[in-house]
Amino acid sequence: MAVKQHILVVDDEESVEILFQQYFRKERKKKELVLHYANSGKKAIKVLEQHPDISVILTDITMPGMDGLQLLAHVKEHWPLVPVVMMTAYPDEDMMKTRTAMNSGAFDYLEKPLQMETVTAAIVAAEKEKRVRQADSERMKLEWYQRSGHQTINHVSAMKWKAQLGEKVINQFLSTKVGQESVTVPSKFLIEQKELLMSLAELATISIRPLQQVALMDRQQLPNIKLRTSDIDLVFILQKTVMHLENFATAKGLELRLETPENCTIQADEIWIAELFHNLVQNAVKFTEEGQVVITLSEESSFVVVTIRDSGPGIPEDKIEFIFDHGAQAGDKEQNSQGTGIGLSLVKNVLDLHGGLIRVDSKLAIGSTFTVMLPKQQPEQEEV
Repeated sequence: MAVKQHILVVDDEESVEILFQQYFRKERKKKELVLHYANSGKKAIKVLEQHPDISVILTDITMPGMDGLQLLAHVKEHWPLVPVVMMTAYPDEDMMKTRTAMNSGAFDYLEKPLQMETVTAAIVAAEKEKRVRQADSERMKLEWYQRSGHQTINHVSAMKWKAQLGEKVINQFLSTKVGQESVTVPSKFLIEQKELLMSLAELATISIRPLQQVALMDRQQLPNIKLRTSDIDLVFILQKTVMHLENFATAKGLELRLETPENCTIQADEIWIAELFHNLVQNAVKFTEEGQVVITLSEESSFVVVTIRDSGPGIPEDKIEFIFDHGAQAGDKEQNSQGTGIGLSLVKNVLDLHGGLIRVDSKLAIGSTFTVMLPKQQPEQEEV
């Protein structure tokens, strides 16, 4: 047993506790295994409340007070991921109880006197079952979040676009031409409405961010994600990114600089692209302790190039190829190496959706440069 395990043994016979202590003494001494004991169902519940890391429960069926069947029902309701193995000294008399337990969700049952090799095998199998249950639970939660998140993203995106449209209409109305002279129509009310719409659009962008991260966590779902493409000003998006992270950089004593042409229009999903560059720049600022983070934008005939260059600790060469994996870490946090986590995984997925590429160049103690290449045009997609 290489991984530290927490096992709860529930039995009103003291000899059972002694048996487990003796048999697993080596594992306990190496701190590979932690045994918890309770001589009743009620005490077992208290142990579970105090130790949520319990991985397997072994409980006698027949006990005074709350018996094993009642404990099983309580565990299934409050700790459904924890497998329960039933134990009985009376297999013939407890046959109906054992059948009831198995039908009620018990993982396995053992007969007394206990054969500890069989007990060990049951524990290993039960822990494997718990990992399967946890994976299934996480997958189901992720699928639910992705379904509901996708719908919410569409609704909030529509709200943002309507706010931006309203802002444009007000801008057109505020500035009218009479003859050759430009005259601004004085309207405090319209100006206030414009500011309100701008705030609403910004709030929509912030609200969508966590939903976007969930939606892109599973690469298998990428073919099901449809882009809402439009002509967007990439310079404006980068300016907003710098504005959002400027205080963060200033607090660390860093220079956050943006070098771009006056404008640069590409066809892309504005919300996803904004999230892409927010993650890249935030990552650079987060792991740079002194110096600068510089973002540059240039154009080629059919694509644009954005580089994010920092003076951080750099990424070890053997870690670079893995930094876009979900949950990956680029280095040892204690050595202050540049980390990644979900951010760069999301970046890679957004680029895949847009047909873009990313390259990483890094040197330890000098810094890292992330180069993003995005096509100016996107193929037509069906409306979602």
